[in-house]
Amino acid sequence: MTTVILGGEDDAFAWCHEQGISPLSVRVALGPSDAWKLRGNVQVVQLDRPNPYIEQHLANRAEGRPPGLFIVFEGGEGAGKSTQARRLAGRLYGLGHDITPARQPGGTELGWHIRRLLLLDERRDIPSDRAEALLYAADRAHHVRTVIRPSIARGAAVICDRYVDSFTAYQAAGRGLPEADVRWLNDFATDGLIPDLTVLLDLPPEEGLARVLRRRGANRLDKEALDFHQRVRQRFLDLAAADPERYLVVPADAPQEQVATTVAARVDQLRARRAETAGDHAVV
Repeated sequence: MTTVILGGEDDAFAWCHEQGISPLSVRVALGPSDAWKLRGNVQVVQLDRPNPYIEQHLANRAEGRPPGLFIVFEGGEGAGKSTQARRLAGRLYGLGHDITPARQPGGTELGWHIRRLLLLDERRDIPSDRAEALLYAADRAHHVRTVIRPSIARGAAVICDRYVDSFTAYQAAGRGLPEADVRWLNDFATDGLIPDLTVLLDLPPEEGLARVLRRRGANRLDKEALDFHQRVRQRFLDLAAADPERYLVVPADAPQEQVATTVAARVDQLRARRAETAGDHAVV
């Protein structure tokens, strides 16, 4: 069955979430005036507001562009996330993908200012744990709305350095904030947007922090106690174990080339599956 949603972006993604349909399976968007074009076994859900990405979805399909991808690199400090994100972005660009590099916090102009507030410790007024969580959520909400969703809609591959799992690991496991509150903030900030693939670069925190000190010096987060970083690492591993279909766990102490090869193989599998299922759902 082809699933077609007519109407607003926010309601469409919410409906997808309720029905267990990945919003990232979006292929085609049709406006209400295009409903007459639909034939066959179609389920139509009428929504209120127009989808701002309708024209872009139609253009992607008409021009045969590949569907957008959302790939996230997660892990503790010094695990090599930025390096591997750049390597994957370069590889996918060479294969013809439109690439949107991204990072959190700091992936927008607003996010850059939030990043400075969060990570620099040169001020005396350090954010409290709850204020810190809200600042991260604000960065993520703005980034998703202004960069990530539009990029996916136009068919780009978004390669992001940190996303919701970092928020869960650092705020819930590291800071000890209530899990339910952290989960709600994540859902609210991202409007339910989940990556196609999360690559977890796993590294003992002792080694990762030593790498950081050799490379750039410690920021406010790096200076947390070792047991903080150990709790963060364990939460990352727990999240990956709970959803192995969406995660790839790679030992980050392996040579960079070996890590990149492992990541590329999994991404190739993802791209092949996406190509096979293109057109199964048309969500508009």
